[in-house]
Amino acid sequence: MLPKRRRARVGSPDAAPCPAARFPGVAIHLAEPHMGRSRRAFLTRLALSKGFRVLDAYSPEVTHVVMEGTSAEEATCWQERKTASLPPGGSHPALLDISWFTDSMEAGHPVPVEGRHRLEVAVPRKELPSPAWMPPYACQRPTPLTHHNTSLSDALETLAEAAGFDRSEGRQLSFCRAASVLKALPGPVTALSQLQGLPHFGEHSRRVVQELLEHGVCEEVERVRLSERYQIMKLFTQIFGVGVKTADRWYREGLRTLDDLREQPQRLTQQQKAGLRHHQDLSALIQRSDAEALHQVVEAAVGQALPGATVTLAGGFRRALSSTTSISAANSETPPTRPGRTTSWTPLRGVSAFSACRNPRGLMSRDARSPAPPGRRCAWTWWSPPAASSPLPYSAGPAPSILSGSCAASAGRRGGSG
Repeated sequence: MLPKRRRARVGSPDAAPCPAARFPGVAIHLAEPHMGRSRRAFLTRLALSKGFRVLDAYSPEVTHVVMEGTSAEEATCWQERKTASLPPGGSHPALLDISWFTDSMEAGHPVPVEGRHRLEVAVPRKELPSPAWMPPYACQRPTPLTHHNTSLSDALETLAEAAGFDRSEGRQLSFCRAASVLKALPGPVTALSQLQGLPHFGEHSRRVVQELLEHGVCEEVERVRLSERYQIMKLFTQIFGVGVKTADRWYREGLRTLDDLREQPQRLTQQQKAGLRHHQDLSALIQRSDAEALHQVVEAAVGQALPGATVTLAGGFRRALSSTTSISAANSETPPTRPGRTTSWTPLRGVSAFSACRNPRGLMSRDARSPAPPGRRCAWTWWSPPAASSPLPYSAGPAPSILSGSCAASAGRRGGSG
């Protein structure tokens, strides 16, 4: 009887020959679960023959853990168990599928780890939640003075202004509404998905916001800002007494600068002449300190003429702006004891106003020249802050003759705006 031949034992990974490692920065650990001992030994010999360093035990030296037939959740749990027995503070090696090992063996060197090679559980991406509900009307939603989406709202307001210059009221209103919604959002917009469900946000506005989020600049907005017509229309409409229609006519007639207008005074109305003459003063910003100083003077004068009356800063300063181009104030008075009694005006000395007010007919509305009925309020607008260089006496009362505004009932319309 022939003696039985002994079956050759599969060598362990430690018994495999270990030539010099060609890639000292890479240490592979072949995890045995779902791989099998025989296949693990075969893959170990293959890796060693190609100059890879293979470690039989999981240790802090391991840089790449290779698994076969293992899900990402199983791989993460396996690594947590192995890491628990190691000293704290060690680095976590990459958990890789067998495909990385196969690609590396085929290439003869460690290939870069790609997303398809990894077994880590993907961390869900956190995005800002979309506003669940936004009131449709601007007066129903609180809007802070300093909001989180200034660059986005400025871009939409530029397009709204350009649409207004083209007398396209529909497009102008659409862009203004979208900009108003952006100002009321509680946080910055970082993804287009945050605009879903918001009112007054059309495709054009969404496209502008998307381009700004992706590239930091919108080609359409920059083209508008750099266009000659937009810049000239913006300049002309800043003149007191000049509207879009007049500015457009001047542009089509070839006028381009303020000097062009000064050279042709026959084109201008009395209001426009006054506005052009004092354009620089009217464009200068008025600081809150100047407005509060004038408010104290006017409040004292109104208190003498109308005991019990109150004067309140309105317009931009009422909205907490630090500066604006005009000062608005609202005066409210109680009805006099004798109906029909006219309150005399109190002259104030040493306070200056817009010099064109020497002839106020070119600057005042018709309503402002008539005295306010008893029991009503009057809104006034000063077009420049007081300055000692041009002292002009003026009067305070229900409707000062050098002030621009309108008188209305307490629930009526406003006269001036800052």
